[in-house]
Amino acid sequence: LSAMFSGVTLIGMDLATLPAQTFKTRDDGGKDRVRPLFGEGIDTSGGVRSLAYMLRWQPNQVQTATEFWLAMVAQYLLRGPAYAEIAATPGLGFISQLLPRHPDRVKPERLSSGRLRYKLTEMSGEPRYLTQDEMFVIRDLSFDGGVTMLSRVEYGANAIGSALATQRAAGKFFKSGMTASTIATYTGQMDPDEEA
Repeated sequence: LSAMFSGVTLIGMDLATLPAQTFKTRDDGGKDRVRPLFGEGIDTSGGVRSLAYMLRWQPNQVQTATEFWLAMVAQYLLRGPAYAEIAATPGLGFISQLLPRHPDRVKPERLSSGRLRYKLTEMSGEPRYLTQDEMFVIRDLSFDGGVTMLSRVEYGANAIGSALATQRAAGKFFKSGMTASTIATYTGQMDPDEEA
């Protein structure tokens, strides 16, 4: 467990501290780097920040970009999916925050249209539904288009459980002096020579 924690922390910090750069495609096909300034190009009177600023410096009101990306990478490595709710500025439609959501509280569901929606269980226990446009998801291997994902923790737990069961069985065998115990039953009469 300590090796796994160290590995997740090492990978997470390496990825979380990479610079997040945003580019805008020009009409001629070239690209220009978007400067992640607070409120670049939009009205900042309502506290609205540019997406480039959020991804590079502060995706929500309580986390730095490093903390946010570390949490997302850890979710991805340990659980398979990583979820963050896309909170929009009321009335403006701009993204105002990316809020991490614990994978145990999010359940993806496929709608009849083929799109996904996410059932988010609030801390109070009440469900709230988000469309796929309202949820930022980093998915691991999935064979059904994002409804179920591979969980390294579950996969690893099964392997560790099998190894522990094998170790216990071998321990009991050696503890008994490496002799297997058997029970023989019979019905009827046997003469003394057969019983020996």
